[in-house]
Amino acid sequence: MDWWGYSETRGWVFLDRNIPCNAVGVKNKLLFIECNKERAYFEPWDQWAQPRYIAKNQYLNKLNQTQKEEALNELSKLQENIDLFRELSVYAFYDSCSGKHYNPFSLVESKSGLYTLYSAAWSRKKSEQSHNAHKEFINKTGKAYKGTSKITQAKKHRTTHCYNCQSKLDNSIDLECNACKWIICNCGACGCGWSSNYY
Repeated sequence: MDWWGYSETRGWVFLDRNIPCNAVGVKNKLLFIECNKERAYFEPWDQWAQPRYIAKNQYLNKLNQTQKEEALNELSKLQENIDLFRELSVYAFYDSCSGKHYNPFSLVESKSGLYTLYSAAWSRKKSEQSHNAHKEFINKTGKAYKGTSKITQAKKHRTTHCYNCQSKLDNSIDLECNACKWIICNCGACGCGWSSNYY
């Protein structure tokens, strides 16, 4: 699971848990992204503690309502750049290993190759999470689950937003519901659960 937090000296920071040196249980140097500066940097594991770093929710809970709203708006905009932050993490990891010494994928010989491999893994993980959330969502509606699919033709490309959680949706990335043909959100929502009460 990704970790978002706040540093008094660096502002919002992102820790990609998919990167081997950031894996749970590894206690070496962690590879952070300083979000506002779009810069990767390493930090000793034992420095990853308060007051130097505060987890997102803990930080937000310390703020008054006005400050909290401002911080959430800032974080929301930064989180839209998560693909860039992942790419920066992968490239910094690759560079730190000289592409050879600690590359966990022996057949990967370039930064772009390593990033492509990680991107495919993230895509599969996101699709699986979306698929499972959709199954659960359909079960709650009482309707029959008819599965999901991915568009195969560019001319059918659509973008929109989720009526349930307002997340951006893109059927070139997100799955579609086989029953209603709507784009499925990560929260599981599709047209099968829509009603005019949402507006």
